[in-house]
Amino acid sequence: MTKSALTLFVKDEFDDISWWMSYHLALGADTLIIFDDHSTDGTWELINAAARHFDVRPHRTNTAEDNFYLRQRESYLTSLSLYGSEFDWMASLDGDEYVNIKSHDSLNAFLDEFPDADGIALSWRCFGSNQNAFKPRHSPLRAYLHASDETLSDNDLIKSFIRPRAFGGHYIDPHRWDVDNDRYVDADGKRVEWKGSGMNPNWGRAQINHYICRSMEHYLKRLQNRPDIHKTTIFWDHFNVNKVFDDSILKHEHQTKILNYSIWQSLWETRGASQHSVYRPVVFGEPVFELSTQTGLHVCMDKSRNIVVAVDPDAVDGNDLARILCVKSPSEDNVVFIFQEGARDSSPVFVSEAALSLPYIPMKFEYFPDEGNFAFSSFAGIFLCANPHDGSVLLNRYNPGEWERFHLRPVHGEFLKDVCALSWLVYEGRNMKTHDDIIQSARRIPAADVYVIASFFHMLPSSEKYLARQKMTGWFPAWLS
Repeated sequence: MTKSALTLFVKDEFDDISWWMSYHLALGADTLIIFDDHSTDGTWELINAAARHFDVRPHRTNTAEDNFYLRQRESYLTSLSLYGSEFDWMASLDGDEYVNIKSHDSLNAFLDEFPDADGIALSWRCFGSNQNAFKPRHSPLRAYLHASDETLSDNDLIKSFIRPRAFGGHYIDPHRWDVDNDRYVDADGKRVEWKGSGMNPNWGRAQINHYICRSMEHYLKRLQNRPDIHKTTIFWDHFNVNKVFDDSILKHEHQTKILNYSIWQSLWETRGASQHSVYRPVVFGEPVFELSTQTGLHVCMDKSRNIVVAVDPDAVDGNDLARILCVKSPSEDNVVFIFQEGARDSSPVFVSEAALSLPYIPMKFEYFPDEGNFAFSSFAGIFLCANPHDGSVLLNRYNPGEWERFHLRPVHGEFLKDVCALSWLVYEGRNMKTHDDIIQSARRIPAADVYVIASFFHMLPSSEKYLARQKMTGWFPAWLS
């Protein structure tokens, strides 16, 4: 059975490193070997949080080496030396490079197609900013869906999977590796026709999604951190090409979101108060409601697929379904928290096309008294929609039409008295207005419940979010904004 590993060289990628790890684990990479170049923004802590649950192997780079490119080279070669004997295939990547396998559902299934090769060259496909000025709430998979075409010469470059046993020992560059040219093939299995360290672009079966621009905010940070890059917009103007729509990578989006949340949960559990904290909120006693659509479908969490759906009422009592419920925020007149019935406190709610995944998702609501129904939207103004034809529930509408209207019905259940984190939301949320309130709550809430801080953070005004991120480094990623 094929076994694969990806080596990553990374520095200060706090907002995106968890997406990179989650995506490649969802793709089926067996192991992630990560060399952190002494990040100071929380990246290192996230890598270690992932390592508690997945085969992620954290390392730090050699600070004795001043040159950025030599530290990168040393990291890639050290990875091959330490772990090469464990794996059939290894690749060395940067944090803005995502392996996109189009022809197969998993990385290893694709690699199995090359029994007679020692190197596989995958073409870069450089993606533009998608007009994102600030760091987007969505993962790079959804945030950047427009790419360049063959006329951008940089797409001639490649990244390689190599068999470690076939490596000749000479480091060429991060793109082309020292393996037998006769056994170095492209994604179609054809011998590479080299153009320096690249080839003519081949994006049919696989590619490297290279999010080289990302947002303008990313770019400005890159200029600050990299002395080798000119402090102008020349680099941005060259690479910010958004000619071709390409969403091929989205087939792994949902599993990526699930894994991303598990990594963040692992991190947050190390940030709360003592597991044995005796401080507890008052008994939960707020009214709770279930959601149904205009056509009578009930909104539920499909636990087998970890996704919110709309189903016939007769199906609600099935073992794989849990009703989606909501409770009003104590501090905001038009805000509710969405959560799933019967789940333990830390079970998140995943909605298709939503950037935010949490156990308790804050959403704004509008009431339409003439119809007696409600519409729910994200804090960015995107409405929840239930498709009556296929039962899908998505967060992707800009106006509340018929499919975006829901009925609420009060529910009662013994499970409510056990939902401690929900009590925290109601009790602590009464005075949650500033970044200082967030800081104080983080010191009180037990580690097992501390993820509710993420729900509070999401509700803060932008100015308070900025201050919270400044004072609580490594707590709040862009997808919580």
